[in-house]
Order: sequence, then C-alpha cells, then structure tokens
Amino acid sequence: MLYFQGMLGPFSLFTEVAIILTLATGMAFLMRHLRLPLILGHIITGILVGPVFLGVMQNDVSLRIFSDLGITCLLFIVGLQLHPRLFRDVGSSALITGVVQILGMTVTGMFVLSLFGFPMVEAWLVGFMVSLSSTIVITKVLSDRKDVGKLYGKMTIGILLMQDFFATLVIVALPLVTQRMPFSSTTLLLLLEKAVLLAVVVWLGVRVLLPRCTEIFARSQELLFLFSASWGIGLSALFAAFGFSHEVGALVAGMTLATSAYHFEISARMKVLRDFFIVLFFVLLGSQLGWQGAVLPLLQPAMILTALLLFLNPLWVFLTLRAL
Repeated sequence: MLYFQGMLGPFSLFTEVAIILTLATGMAFLMRHLRLPLILGHIITGILVGPVFLGVMQNDVSLRIFSDLGITCLLFIVGLQLHPRLFRDVGSSALITGVVQILGMTVTGMFVLSLFGFPMVEAWLVGFMVSLSSTIVITKVLSDRKDVGKLYGKMTIGILLMQDFFATLVIVALPLVTQRMPFSSTTLLLLLEKAVLLAVVVWLGVRVLLPRCTEIFARSQELLFLFSASWGIGLSALFAAFGFSHEVGALVAGMTLATSAYHFEISARMKVLRDFFIVLFFVLLGSQLGWQGAVLPLLQPAMILTALLLFLNPLWVFLTLRAL
C-alpha cells in the first residue's frame, strides 16, 4: 500500500474520504452480517487506514473537524429527546447513582494501581478516569437502538451528565492536585463567572430569540434545517469559546429545542448529518490506536483494572438503583 501511495503521490483529502467511506461501507456490511455493532466496524476501518497498516490518513486535522461535527449532531439530536421533565423524573436518582459509581470505581482503581507501585496521585487520576464512560459511544448505541426515550436510556444519560460534571470539576482542580501549575481561587472564580455569564446568554437566547426564530424558519423545511444546524453548532462553539466542552454545548442546544413543536422534524433532518459525520469520528478514533513498546509494562495492571471495571461498574449502578 505504501508503494502504491508513493506512485500516486500524497492522497488528497477528497481521496482519503473516498477510501475511508469505501472501507467503512464494507466493514459495516460485514458487521451487519455478523450481527455486531456498526461502531466496531468503523473503529476497525480506522485501524486499517491508520499508520499501523495502510497509512491512508494524512489529513487527520481536517478529518477531525468532520468528526467534531458528527459529535455535535449526535449530542444535539440526543438533547432534542431530553425533555425538561426528564430531570424531574430521574435527576436525583442519576445524581446519587453517578456519585456512588464514580467513588466506587475511583477507590477500586486507586487500590489496584497502588499494589503495582503507582504513585498515589497517578493511581487516583487513573482510577477516576476509568470510572467515566464515553458519552459519545453510549449515546450512539442508545440512538441506534431507539432507546433514548426509555427509562433506562433516560437514566443512563442522566448518569453520563453527572460524570461530565464531575470530570469538569476534576479538570479545574487538577493543577492543585498535581502541584505542577500555580492554582488559586481566582481560577475557580473566573470559571464560575464564565458559567454564570454563559447561562444568562443561553437563557436570554431561549426566552427571547429561539421562539420567534423557530416560528419564522418553520415555514420552510430547508430553512428549519439550516436554522437548527446553525443553532446547534453555534451554541456548541459558544460553549467552547467560554472554555467548556463543545459536546455539552451541543447537548444543551438540543435540550433548548426539546419542548418545541418542531423537534421531531428537526431531529429527522439532522440525523442525515449525524449518520455521515459520526462515521468519520469513529474511524479517526480507530486510526489513533497503536501498539508501542511502552504499553507492555502496563499490560498486566491494565488487564486487571479492565476486568474489575467490567464487573464492578455495572454492579455499583445496579446496587444503587436497587436501593433507590
């Protein structure tokens, strides 16, 4: 493949996308035949086109933009299905379950890694990170199964939101814990000021701008689609500009339209963008998977921690929900 690429010269972005989509189509057909999730096929496609095998992907910066659009569309559509009454129904249960699950897995990870001689700070960080789940992967699976609106789907998304919230707090407190960067109360105060200002801006947009724009643009399906895309991507970019996750911004953008009378039409239109761009996200994820010699010394603790994660993570959630 490298010899073939050398004869043709460097691949253009258009050629890379064409090769990726062709391989992704073949892998998706194989996964469907084997009754496996399509996500697995997309990740395998990324491994094949990555530097370990074919080395097709060279414009990963441009492809990352496409993958970010896929994430934005995915979480925007999920947000469209999160009616405000969801938090009234499962909010307290999701909060308690999320806290118990994070604490349980963090302590477990700290204990396992401390047995292998890891420093306490590193053991704590890894333990906390393995307690977090991928919002992108889980919401994609729930969307494919059409289970976002079911009780377990709502509870799962609520727990994911709790995890994202605590992850944000840890990122803020990380310089203080590692003692590698100066940290002061000014940093936390600045973050709170940004959060309050962002909340005010979003509230004003939802109360003043959104209802009028929705009524105007809903007269045309094309205009409604363009407005929905600009609203979702724009609000996501606004969150990123304030220093927050653009994924959360996309989710909030969808939630602001969840009570709209046109949320079904908006969701149907946006799914076309989601299905195309999200493929590139998982392909890009697969292309970044590599094998390095530095992994070998960490293989044993990683396998033990993974086994405990697969067993204890559902157990913590089950016991907590059972108690509730």
